[in-house]
Amino acid sequence: MAYVPFKYRDASSSERLWLEHLEKGLIDANEEALEPVGTDRIEDGAVTTDKLADQSVSTGKIANDAVTNAKLSPSAVNTLQIADDAVTSAKLAAGSVTSSKLSNGAINNAQIGDGAVTNVKVAAGIDDAKIDVEDFAGGGISAGTLDTVINGIGTRITTLEGAPAPIHVTAIDLTVDTNGAVTGGTATMSDSSTFAITVTTA
Repeated sequence: MAYVPFKYRDASSSERLWLEHLEKGLIDANEEALEPVGTDRIEDGAVTTDKLADQSVSTGKIANDAVTNAKLSPSAVNTLQIADDAVTSAKLAAGSVTSSKLSNGAINNAQIGDGAVTNVKVAAGIDDAKIDVEDFAGGGISAGTLDTVINGIGTRITTLEGAPAPIHVTAIDLTVDTNGAVTGGTATMSDSSTFAITVTTA
């Protein structure tokens, strides 16, 4: 029996299919198949990777959600595959944004929460212009902190105008109200003299 090839066949069953079509009158010995081989003619699992030509599976042949994470090779998704604004806050793991990922000037006033800048975050050498004097009476600066500031100034006083000998502050006694705000006090000098400390607000 002569073998007449037709375009719908596979290596393991082409002869059988040809004979079945010949018996059913779908083809004759000198013609190709009169109707194509439909899905019902292809056995489940018969179309293997080797049967697919390169670039033969297009986007339209892939079902929605068919490409899962397990189907992606490592590093398959790079910057080009990520749409603009696609990486939301929820997609970032905790601690994943390190300081090296922040550009200069990226953090401004809007990005700093109220009360977020604590004492340990402040570098030494704060400019005097950055200190709000109203906080001294408003409870923003504690009596202990103010005492330290004044003592530091006092130790740098070597002379007072018109004084017969160098004198300096030896003690400061501050008074505070029930809210902890400094309301006044007394300073004692090295010559045992004292003077009142008054606190005024703007």
